[in-house]
Amino acid sequence: MRLRAWCLALALAIGCTDADLESAPVGSVVLDDKLQVTGQFCTGLPDPAQFPVRILFMSDTSGSMAVSDPTPAMNGGPSRRVQAVINTMDKYPPGPAVEYGLITFNSTSSILTVGTNNLPGFTSDQASILSALGQFEVYTGQTDFDGALAKAYQMLQADMDQLDSTAKSRARYEIIFMSDGAPDPDNTGPGESLPDDVRTDVQNIVGLQTTQQLGLVSLNTVYINAAMTPAEEVFQASTLMSAMASLGNGTFRQVNSNQDINLFYIDFTSVVRTYALKSFVVSNTTEHAVAAPAGAAIGTIPGVDTDGDGLTDDLETLIGTSPLLTDTDGDGFSDFLEYQLRNSGFDPLYPDDADCVQTTDKEDADGDGLLNCEERYVGTSLQLADTDADGYSDDIEYHNGTNPIVADARGDLDFDSAPNGFELSNHTDPLRDDVADFSQIAYRYDVQALNAASGGADAGAGQTCYQFTVDNITLAPTASTVPGTLAGGTNTVLLHVISTTSDNPNDPGTQQIACIRPRYQQSPQVKSPLSGSMNVPQDAFKTPGLGPDGGVGFDENRDCIVP
Repeated sequence: MRLRAWCLALALAIGCTDADLESAPVGSVVLDDKLQVTGQFCTGLPDPAQFPVRILFMSDTSGSMAVSDPTPAMNGGPSRRVQAVINTMDKYPPGPAVEYGLITFNSTSSILTVGTNNLPGFTSDQASILSALGQFEVYTGQTDFDGALAKAYQMLQADMDQLDSTAKSRARYEIIFMSDGAPDPDNTGPGESLPDDVRTDVQNIVGLQTTQQLGLVSLNTVYINAAMTPAEEVFQASTLMSAMASLGNGTFRQVNSNQDINLFYIDFTSVVRTYALKSFVVSNTTEHAVAAPAGAAIGTIPGVDTDGDGLTDDLETLIGTSPLLTDTDGDGFSDFLEYQLRNSGFDPLYPDDADCVQTTDKEDADGDGLLNCEERYVGTSLQLADTDADGYSDDIEYHNGTNPIVADARGDLDFDSAPNGFELSNHTDPLRDDVADFSQIAYRYDVQALNAASGGADAGAGQTCYQFTVDNITLAPTASTVPGTLAGGTNTVLLHVISTTSDNPNDPGTQQIACIRPRYQQSPQVKSPLSGSMNVPQDAFKTPGLGPDGGVGFDENRDCIVP
């Protein structure tokens, strides 16, 4: 806080404004190389499919259930278990956010519902769920808890494997296990409330929350007590099923013969459905603040990086790589990655040392600026733009020296009292003590939340819109790129917005990116736009990565705004 206050006070003291920097007198050493960016963005729009709820009903259909919960032929209506499922679907209709699964168990276990892949699993097709419910009222055989829970584990794991990392982190799995007694055969040991196999099954199911990094997995049990069940059997069954729910992070209910099965004490709603702003980071990928030569008046000067690969043009000329190509040898590993790993046998001029041979290796599935094959090597996720969920995309962290797989935004690698995250946001160097130069080189942010009265009326449900101004962005006099697609002086400035679920700061969130391409030449000095200010509208922010249809979300070559 003291550092932020110091930077703000210094900024106010020098009273900088970039809008007046139209041109510089001939021969002047004053550089007109600053840019201001204004605009508006909104946090991500919550997608119900990204907050999945899975509700799995497991029903005992052994022979005794014909007495405990009679069939329609006996009482003229659906069983209480069937009615409980119908009531739940009425309150939480199947759809993009809610899917249902049905399992029956007696001497054997069966999954009754079929997923979109035509395999047994969860479905949002209400008609098929209602049709399958008839199997809840076909009774035969004994009661095999172990087989039923093992079947449920397989079904749950198969469904989880179809979710991406973000959806997994927000997914809620609620399991309702309904039976009228203890398992048969019952291998409960002396003094134990749970058979060993059942205990292991329940632990495996709730353990998926950790191993699959899910929002929630909960096993709830309902003991359906028949009217004439002996007291000792009631005690044994209720004790066992209560222990299952306790071990399964769920709730236990005992329902007597004259009671309906009401499940609304269970929370079936999504873990969260609103987004909050996690971070807003502006970065000029074609300019890096570097140490000035000895004796210079200031310790930091602009470093030109025409191809935006993380290596300055001067360094690339020195090591023999092309300052106009991000991957000089074309092997899929960027010049930056191979130079960083040069002591491990990599060479940015040798094309046969990269593991990028598959068709998808040179794609960027999550749109974070690192190719799939690079992410595998670096250790970052191919599905998450911000693997460590610290608010800074993997590409920004990797190219600036912080760790993209460890949440180190609050650390201070260069011990200059400016946290790593602060330096990433402000385009200073987290690996070098450059705090004395912050007033000249650090970006300055002003981000204000908008309400409907001040222009935020376009926000959808679960969104918040913001108005921003970012000053003091240094432009670099870049060269023309190969094959000449970008003129000399073109800078690529990316604006990253990461939104996260409002109640979970550790949620990986969703990313949007906008891009502008101002121009700056040093001799003679020319800047475009002349005003030194560019506006970025809300619709310029695109979701990066590959869509389900294989299309690319954000694309620099297509989506960048030019003056």
